[in-house]
Amino acid sequence: MKEKVVFTGGGTAGHVMPNVALFPYFEDYDVHYIGSLGMEKNIISAYDFVTFHEIPCVKLIRSTSLKNLLIPIKLGLAVKRAQYVLKMLAPRFVFSKGGYVGLPVAIACNRLGIPLFLHESDKTVGLANKLAKNHAQVLFTAFDTIKYKNAQYVGSPIRKDIYSGSAIRAIHMLNAQKNSKPFLLFVCGSSGAVSINDFVFSNLDTLTKRYNVIHVTGNGEKRIYTKKDYYQIPYAHNLQDLYALASFVVTRGGANSLSELIALKKPCVCIPLEKATRGDQIENAKYYESKGALIHLPQSSLSIDSLFSSLDLLSKNRADYIRAMSELNVDGTKAIVETIRKRMEILAKDHEF
Repeated sequence: MKEKVVFTGGGTAGHVMPNVALFPYFEDYDVHYIGSLGMEKNIISAYDFVTFHEIPCVKLIRSTSLKNLLIPIKLGLAVKRAQYVLKMLAPRFVFSKGGYVGLPVAIACNRLGIPLFLHESDKTVGLANKLAKNHAQVLFTAFDTIKYKNAQYVGSPIRKDIYSGSAIRAIHMLNAQKNSKPFLLFVCGSSGAVSINDFVFSNLDTLTKRYNVIHVTGNGEKRIYTKKDYYQIPYAHNLQDLYALASFVVTRGGANSLSELIALKKPCVCIPLEKATRGDQIENAKYYESKGALIHLPQSSLSIDSLFSSLDLLSKNRADYIRAMSELNVDGTKAIVETIRKRMEILAKDHEF
């Protein structure tokens, strides 16, 4: 009988897809996933070899809210449920992408003495990982800026299929008409980006004069537009194909998306989310801009002129941006897998004695 391993994380695709990237490397285990009733349940359902376990979760509201008074009670219930699931599974180890879904699982791991591995995708450490880091075997990081005692800079887990995108498949999927204009891809995150969607909808005529526009709006967007050389998609299950087709990408500052684009050496303009976060997307964008890997365009500065100027700069200096991206260590998949396996071997030997 195979030993079990547990992955956890959710709320956004950024907390789920890095886990998915690691699945193929642990096929010798019985793979389980602990998540909430969120998008992670839908994403994981596509992997029939992974057993999903749902737990209640609670998210901190960063603005002052009376709802935060209920956090201790709700977190306690989430930890209790996570502890029940982990006790039942008795996994060899747990890998957590952090976030409010991962925190109760991490706390339960500590109580049960289960080896825990964390990964932090952003330039600064999120609250859940801050609270759990002292109990982790390793805190893997995507940036070289985190200096905790057990931190290991490796990059991010990146899915194998990201590297196998096909522009031809994308053209067929979009039923796109061939012309001389380059493809410009807007990726607004799994939940959507209202301000970017508003911008695209308001400037469709101008944008489509210069580009074939692919617009991944996010599942929350209800507005639908039809226009020549404009292709609107709520959620892209084949994002790698759209990446392959696009000459340029406009994206938010999610660390996983940026890692994938840099790994693919895809010139991009990053418009990070400025509100309702701890500022991680802005920090991510500034870091990669300082490395010459992308153009950071603040949300407050977004206009059709500023976007076109940024895209023109990417086009003019394409070789320089590609060179800068090539020098960055963003794909940490292999290093993460090797470290986990080596650490588990050491723990197994220690346990024998």
